[in-house]
Parts: sequence; structure tokens; C-alpha cells
Amino acid sequence: MKKEILRYDNLSDDITYLYSTHFNRLHFLFSAIIVLPFLLISLIMMMIEGLAGLIFLLVVLILNALPYLITYIKTERIKAIIKKNGFSIVNGKLLSINSHDAADSPHRQFSSFWLEIIFSVGDWEIGGRKNFSYRFNTGDRHLYRWSKNLAMTFDGLCNTSCSGDEFYVVVDNVTKNILYAYNKKLFTLESELKG
Repeated sequence: MKKEILRYDNLSDDITYLYSTHFNRLHFLFSAIIVLPFLLISLIMMMIEGLAGLIFLLVVLILNALPYLITYIKTERIKAIIKKNGFSIVNGKLLSINSHDAADSPHRQFSSFWLEIIFSVGDWEIGGRKNFSYRFNTGDRHLYRWSKNLAMTFDGLCNTSCSGDEFYVVVDNVTKNILYAYNKKLFTLESELKG
């Protein structure tokens, strides 16, 4: 398989996209189904009571939007921290990947699934435990979106990686948290190209 060139612009785009808000379509439909009866009740109340029905409608809409608003604020804060701190690229070896269908996750309303990818330089946790808004069941190829041949899901990352693989690991300069990772089997960093 031919490796793709990993450019520094791609790094920034990937990190920004991953830490942006991606709402789960199924979650949205589920919440819409729950809210529908309350919307009907509020419309009936508006016809009978007027102002009380309008207030009830506003409360229902606010409560439905609250999880999305909280997630949006958190992701914007994370992106601002990353932008302020900057990031570094270090070499790391993949030790293991643990995936959890986290029914016991304390933040399961945000994500019922999370991954823990363990490198020699630290752990990369994605999902409900870190309050990331990324939704795993959209089926979209959220990783390496700029790549014509190697864009993939987190499942794809797990399926193409083996313990011992070398990775370019992107690390926050201040917190040393892992932000992203690229398998060296698939990518070559542009600064490592031979002139």
C-alpha cells in the first residue's frame, strides 16, 4: 500500500474537526420522539391557557437543547486550549486498543462508546469518558478526511493497527494529552521526505 504524505496543514484540520461538535443523528431522532408529546401538550396548553402553554413550550425546548449546548461549549473550550497551547508530534509505539460499550460510563448521554488507545507515550481516550462530542455510530469517515484513500472511522483505525505499530502521535504542548495519531504504515510526515 502506498503511503500518503502527512502535511502539517492536515494535522491542524484533523484536530479541529475531531474536536468539533458532531451530533448523533440517532440521538437527535430519539430526543425528538420524546419531545413530540410534550410539544403537543404545550400546543394544547397554548390554545387553552395561552401564556402558560408558551412558557411550557419554551421550557421543553430549552431542556431538549441543553445537552447539545453543553457539548458545544465544551468542544469550543477544548479547541481554544489546543489553539493556545499548540501541539507537537512525537513518535510512539501502539501497545493496545481497548474499546468499551460503556453502559457504565458516567457520561453515557454524550456517548455510549469510548476507545482507549494506549501508546508508549501515553493514552488516547475518545468517547464519553472525556466528554468528546464525537459520535461513533454515524458511520462517517471522520479520521484523515483529507486523504483520498485512507479516510476512515475509528473502527478502521482499530482494524488497520496492530500492537507494535509505530505512530506519529500529536500531543498538546502544555497538558501532554494525546490529540490525534497517524499510523506510520499509512503516512509519512512531510518533514521526513527525502529531498
